[in-house]
Amino acid sequence: MTSPARLSLPPIYQGTSYEVPLARSTVAYAVRWECGRLVDACTGAPVPDGDIIPEDYTGCSAVAQFLRGSTPEAVIFELTSAANQIELDADTLTLRMTADYTAALELGDVPPAWSDCLVRITVTRPGGEVEPQYELPVVLLPWREP
Repeated sequence: MTSPARLSLPPIYQGTSYEVPLARSTVAYAVRWECGRLVDACTGAPVPDGDIIPEDYTGCSAVAQFLRGSTPEAVIFELTSAANQIELDADTLTLRMTADYTAALELGDVPPAWSDCLVRITVTRPGGEVEPQYELPVVLLPWREP
């Protein structure tokens, strides 16, 4: 089982299309990002390209839950690969929302409205294994055309 990657997503602007590709790879030992490259967390040596293993999403499905706080019961909405809102291709998982979809998202502090949330993305492998892939904070912002 993999640990979820923790990054930040770009903001979602109401009424605009949203497409975010997330490429994922793993290394069999602890690493950290330093000076623009991956290094071994214990030795500080650069990680050789051969040690970086690209993810393989072939035959997988995915669900992205947008959560109020980090409570799984507080799902604001979901994107799924079954609904073509998540594309899985080789090592890349891409989240997609149309302009109409983001326009319908309610911005505010009183539920069901929201302004920031945690996105948990889970992948189901062809053999049925369920793996957490990402935990990503994101904000919803208004967009006004000039």
